[in-house]
Amino acid sequence: GGVAVFPWLGSRREAAQCAQAAQVAAVLQGPELLGAVERKLAAELGAAEPGPVRELRASVGGFVSRWAAVRASACFGATPQARATEAARVACLGRKLDQVTALLTLLKDTSRPIAGSAVKALGGVSSLEDCTLDAAALPAVEAPVDPALTRALDALTATFELGDYAEAQRLGHALEPLARAQPSKRFLAESLVPIARSRNAMGDNEAARALMFEAFEVSEADGLKANAALALLYVGAITGLDLHRPEEGLALIRVTEVNARRDRLGEELSARLAEIRGRVLGGAGRFEEGAAALTDALARYRALPTAPAFALAKTMSELASAQHEAGRRAASLELFSESIARLTELGGSRHPQVAVAQTNQANVLASLGRDREALESYQKALTTQRERLGDKACNTLDTRASLSLVQARLVDPVAALQEARDAVAAEENAQCPSAYFESALWHLAEVARLAGQSDLSAATAQRLLERITADPSLGAFEFDPELQLARVESARGHHTEALRLAARQCEATAAHVPRGHPARIECELARVRLRTAASDPSLATDPLLDALAGDDRELCPEDVALRASLRTARQKTP
Repeated sequence: GGVAVFPWLGSRREAAQCAQAAQVAAVLQGPELLGAVERKLAAELGAAEPGPVRELRASVGGFVSRWAAVRASACFGATPQARATEAARVACLGRKLDQVTALLTLLKDTSRPIAGSAVKALGGVSSLEDCTLDAAALPAVEAPVDPALTRALDALTATFELGDYAEAQRLGHALEPLARAQPSKRFLAESLVPIARSRNAMGDNEAARALMFEAFEVSEADGLKANAALALLYVGAITGLDLHRPEEGLALIRVTEVNARRDRLGEELSARLAEIRGRVLGGAGRFEEGAAALTDALARYRALPTAPAFALAKTMSELASAQHEAGRRAASLELFSESIARLTELGGSRHPQVAVAQTNQANVLASLGRDREALESYQKALTTQRERLGDKACNTLDTRASLSLVQARLVDPVAALQEARDAVAAEENAQCPSAYFESALWHLAEVARLAGQSDLSAATAQRLLERITADPSLGAFEFDPELQLARVESARGHHTEALRLAARQCEATAAHVPRGHPARIECELARVRLRTAASDPSLATDPLLDALAGDDRELCPEDVALRASLRTARQKTP
């Protein structure tokens, strides 16, 4: 009987709860739940892509094994003195089981495509790190909340993790007043995190930050240390990334790191902290530091006993972008290839995150002058984005703008110009975030120049310059508007003005990136071209050409040839 086997538990009911691991496995992994989701996933993807089905099965199996191991430890390995701690651990495991069950049920019942989000969503709810914390970090057991409310919270969390942000926001609006009316502050704190995340995903960033900070304060007051750390980390991410206040965001992340170490909140949280710190540093233009933080995050994810597969692949893609920004384009391409292969295995070739990685990979290829490879990568990404996100989504429009430049260089600049114009107009109409819109303007200015439309190119570059001047956080060195204007002025024969604008742009670039960075080299090479067009006799001895030194710089073929001719000219100069 239960009392004999678990004398410290004191009841057959609790003994039965501790012995339910086999039942959990049978229900979660049975034909009516996981089996139904697998059949749905296989029908959606077809026989050609078995990876996501295999990954989902492995993820659920891994969760069940970990859950059973922690449950057995809590039930069999405790002493009577540790009863309160183990009761809290068992309660935590019960909530995790509810969340995973709710997610699998939603995957089974939803009419939305699930191939791109099933494994990712499971990774978002299946971590057991909160349930394996030290006794001091585990919250005490409290009276249960109305089961209907916990089901509503689980439905909100599952819907958000599945990527249906509009529906998650609707569920969050309905749940918030009910959560505030509860005597349980813990339920409020736990509810506010997904409510705030859904607001953030829908672009309501100020409201999301306020709600997330409230979640932190309520969690701190109620002793929910893990939830408090997670909420404060999200406050830092929203502040640094979405509200463009990177230094404030980084300060909040540093506080979270101190608290996490103090409370020993686990390595998975440490990995997530490093990942978000890396993204915020990159957004602040501190590319080397951002790449270092993302490298640290990747190592931490890989060192976990059960590495979260999707987080690992996504961090790999983010690190590839950071390597590109830091000027290491060969390393960036290698990482992009690896992350695209991994993301495809997890979610299928039509996964939206695959399209993001393909677009960023194409950007690197285009910057190296490998236009045909870039064209292929952009086209793959655009196919997925149109299918999954629609023609009017900002990600789709951003890819269209980028693709137009490669098409202008390879195929037909006039047709590409219309595509670039359409992308800018659509992004403006959709009120896309600044980073997207500035990128679209930059591409339009360059495509217009290639198509011989100097006035349009100059007007667009001037508009971009005015936007960046009004908001320096947008990154003048990234979009080089004054260099765009310089090219137009040079084509008009206004060489003095062209060289003045190029000098200003290169000074701005040098202030943001180190010597040897491709952006800095490319700016100096552009100045060389402008001075060549102006027949500048001092070209061969100008000390600024020292920026081009070194055989290891990654340049497109025409710049390699130009640099070689410059070296020859310098050698012939007394």
